[in-house]
Amino acid sequence: DVYKRQDTWRGLHALAGGNALASRVQQILYSMCAATMAAVLALQLACRVISWGVHWLTVLAVVPGLCGSLVVSLTLLAVFQLTWLNVVYDSWLPMIMAATVLMLPRAVLLVLLLEVLVPPTSVHAAGLLRTVGGRVGTHGRTLVWQLVRVRWLIATAVLTHWCLWDVAVASTLRPVRFEPIVVRLYNEMHYGRTESLVAITLLALVIPVILLCVAAGVWKRLPDLRKV
Repeated sequence: DVYKRQDTWRGLHALAGGNALASRVQQILYSMCAATMAAVLALQLACRVISWGVHWLTVLAVVPGLCGSLVVSLTLLAVFQLTWLNVVYDSWLPMIMAATVLMLPRAVLLVLLLEVLVPPTSVHAAGLLRTVGGRVGTHGRTLVWQLVRVRWLIATAVLTHWCLWDVAVASTLRPVRFEPIVVRLYNEMHYGRTESLVAITLLALVIPVILLCVAAGVWKRLPDLRKV
């Protein structure tokens, strides 16, 4: 443990001394942005697919993602090399689309779990309470947060985590001018830079947690724009 802590501090000191710390933090934030977009899209598509109520369509929608990240990445790599899609080949779109397709089966599972774990009657009752003023309304908003919003936030965070750490999608479909943090870590492993690898890994684990806490605090205080 002592050696690991020393490696971490040496790595952070080396990043800060070489002016690479800001670059790595920016790299993590950009990677988080792409991963979060894919996670949100996957959840939205999952809700839409389940709302259709047609089981064979649901199965058809999740089959590509069940084939694995390598199959999805290579398939979309070929698709975006077609003449009429080549214009967006060197953009974030292929990477985000691949992550969305890959996460869709997991998003469907998470949405189904959310619907099972949150009774509709409880959500409806909490929604009625929050329309009342005073302490009752505050209590209703707290219940809506606990029953609905925090669960969707956790589902988004879990999918974002899976997207962020998927090497196949990030390395195959990333734009030329953008290096996702997981690709940087993969390269650091090959170069044998232990201190830098440990430091960047720590940043890649801590920064998403901080962003999750900030997002939770902001979303909890946002005004209600719809019924749930």
